[in-house]
Amino acid sequence: MVTLPVGHPQGYQDCFNALVADTGAAVAGGEPEGLPVFADGLRAAVLAEAVLESARERRWVDLPRTDP
Repeated sequence: MVTLPVGHPQGYQDCFNALVADTGAAVAGGEPEGLPVFADGLRAAVLAEAVLESARERRWVDLPRTDP
């Protein structure tokens, strides 16, 4: 029996289930390996801003380091 809507690739539900389980563990005080943290979001925001600046100014843009 298929429980996913058409168009979802194989493994989609497994990934979703793992994310929900890891998030629940983090809320309960655990530190699941691989769950995104604030630094990951910051890195994505910095990258997106650099892409927009590069497109707007039509030039290469250096990325600042965001590692702690």
